[in-house]
Amino acid sequence: MIKLLLDSSIFSRAIITFDISSLKKFMTTDEKEVVVGNLTSMSGEILSYLNPKPIKAATKLPDGSYYKIIGKKYGMTYAEVPAGLTFEELIERLKLENLFPAIFPLYLKGTIGGFISTNGSGFGSYKYGFVKYKIPVYELKDKDTAVVGLVNYSELIELDQESPFAWSAVIFPTENIVKYYVPSFYSSVTGKGKVVSLEKVINDIYSSVKSILKRDYIPVCLRASEYSILIQSPIESKLGYIINYNSPSKFYVICGNIKRDNLDKLFDFLKKNPSVYPFPSLQEYKEIHKFILSKYKKEIKVPKNLEKIKLQYLDAVQCVNCGLCLDKCLAYNTTKNIIYSPVGKINRLLTGVTDSEYCFGCKNEDDYCPVGIKISELTEVLPQLSRYKDKISIPIDRVPSRLKELEARLDSKYKSYPVYLLFVGCAAKYDPLGLEGFMNFLLEKGEELKDFSPRVKLLDNECCGFDKYITGDIEGAKSDVSKIVDIKNKLGAQKVYFLCPEGLYVYNSLSGDKGILAYEVIKPYVKEKVYLGCWAKKLGFEGEEHECAGLLFTSYKGAQLPLFKKNIITICPFSTWKFSTQSVYSLFKKGENLKEDKTIFEFSDQLFTDYVISSLKNGVLASVDDIADKTINWIMGGKNYFILLIIPIIRKRFSSLLVSSLSENKELVNSLKTLSENKLLMEDKIRKVVDIVNSYNFTELVSDLIVKISNSPRLEYEARKIIESEDYKKALEEVIKKVIVDRVLEDIIQEVIYR
Repeated sequence: MIKLLLDSSIFSRAIITFDISSLKKFMTTDEKEVVVGNLTSMSGEILSYLNPKPIKAATKLPDGSYYKIIGKKYGMTYAEVPAGLTFEELIERLKLENLFPAIFPLYLKGTIGGFISTNGSGFGSYKYGFVKYKIPVYELKDKDTAVVGLVNYSELIELDQESPFAWSAVIFPTENIVKYYVPSFYSSVTGKGKVVSLEKVINDIYSSVKSILKRDYIPVCLRASEYSILIQSPIESKLGYIINYNSPSKFYVICGNIKRDNLDKLFDFLKKNPSVYPFPSLQEYKEIHKFILSKYKKEIKVPKNLEKIKLQYLDAVQCVNCGLCLDKCLAYNTTKNIIYSPVGKINRLLTGVTDSEYCFGCKNEDDYCPVGIKISELTEVLPQLSRYKDKISIPIDRVPSRLKELEARLDSKYKSYPVYLLFVGCAAKYDPLGLEGFMNFLLEKGEELKDFSPRVKLLDNECCGFDKYITGDIEGAKSDVSKIVDIKNKLGAQKVYFLCPEGLYVYNSLSGDKGILAYEVIKPYVKEKVYLGCWAKKLGFEGEEHECAGLLFTSYKGAQLPLFKKNIITICPFSTWKFSTQSVYSLFKKGENLKEDKTIFEFSDQLFTDYVISSLKNGVLASVDDIADKTINWIMGGKNYFILLIIPIIRKRFSSLLVSSLSENKELVNSLKTLSENKLLMEDKIRKVVDIVNSYNFTELVSDLIVKISNSPRLEYEARKIIESEDYKKALEEVIKKVIVDRVLEDIIQEVIYR
């Protein structure tokens, strides 16, 4: 299988129409790391790499800043900036000091590093030309750091006539005019002109360029030394600019789009006019580009193995690598790996890679996709194609006896009503208060309900199949759903209530029946602002917010998911648990006004987790000599014996460090005291921290630990070979994660609050 990355070039749009394995002879075949930004380049350079390993450049400098002024030259102020930062982000930060990049692309979602590596041009190129020619306007210091030239032209004079003092010359093809932008301090020599703020010019140009992005169209930028030839191209031109100085010759660039069905006309035009290049950067055709031009076929054929997702495949073909979805993608922003983003998933699909990981089902990307791809629907079906499916487990449990008693009361009070099944699933863990609250609501308001029944039978300790559904195991999910249907029929229940949108979505998709989201029942009685979440939105519900909580997961692909804290009412049990908020159902929990319980809103899961992980890391490193001393026991008793010896050593130091650090934060201690008064909530918080620790990536810590162990004077000579093994590394990772268990954290909290 051939693996490659796509970008925003017309070549990336063309290769899906023919056998891409034919490109192999033009590609660098050595697997190598390739630094990628947002893959918004129009150069087609990335197509030259076979089986690349994408890595992302830094988005901050080592000291955490976004830029550092280092000197002046060529009339510019030079600064070090992170190569992985986009121009949109850089401009936003620089403008506070009235500084702007000397050259920047019209489309601002590209990264600084990508712009430099392709020798780009853009706004400012009338004066400063290309990134690298006679004057190095920008340069890459290393893969993470760029040096960029900055100017302080916050105000410009807009002229209709060419001026030697112009910084930028912008072409408006539909009006057949060129506007020249001159720094305002040249006003005494340029004569009268309209004074405009650079910030407004940037915003207007960026908005204009984004309007190029629309369904069934492909964005295009063409460069030539003769403008008269450019305007004969078949593209719908929107905007352009002139490259004058710091360039081998004067060039004109026009940007616009072309209907996807007319791409062949553009290719014919380029073949007939070899002086026109489909790159705004200073480059010429490579052999791979010429080959793609010659092989392009107008018809898009859906591969046979993808026929079952034909609609989603043809939808994915619309992707033009604009990168607008990246800001909203939780998977990408967590891992910083573009492979896990919608761009990366579509990239893999279109290049024949069918293995795909589960995703969160976010709907936010759909709203931000300018070409209207149903990204959530696409990422939902992709795991079904995978040969090797992810395995995840969602904990379920039986309900406490008091809820069984409440079930009996409902049955007794509403005997004249039909039976509905109340599916519990993972709500027993993630929203037990909400489950009880909904049942209390039915007990108190049942007689007021017109379209629903208050008489319910609980179905607990069964899975809805969501864990299997999102990993692509549809048959497994169907099996779980069939159990629900069988129990429903056995009990003679007419309908099934679900507290969570995820469970209802799977049930509706696979059962042939339609369940009811419990929120529909209580909605007329809820006055508060409600957070719905992505899967409720997929069901057609609308609410105030849809920020992705990341379901139940505390990590994704080795990276820790952020723990948000939101003052909002939630529906999804996962969101309730992740956001540490109150569920809409728990508003009706009898005898308790949980909304006024400050524990819920004031206790910071993230802060507490940070304390725990910091103390754990310090406890591990403080145990180096003891671990080194005990390593010899591996020879005598094996891996498991070694693990049993080490856990209590680290746990003792961890406990001491955590008690000490927590005790210094009086506000957190008070929160813990309040939390301890609510046993159910405290257990929930502790479970969450344990889950996070179990999914945390300790690879860097273990590597550091092994180096320190190897240098310990207490490591016996015979044990040195052991610490070099992969098993030893895995054992240490296992030890670290086993240090923290519920009981240990409970004891620590008790010691802190009663100190």
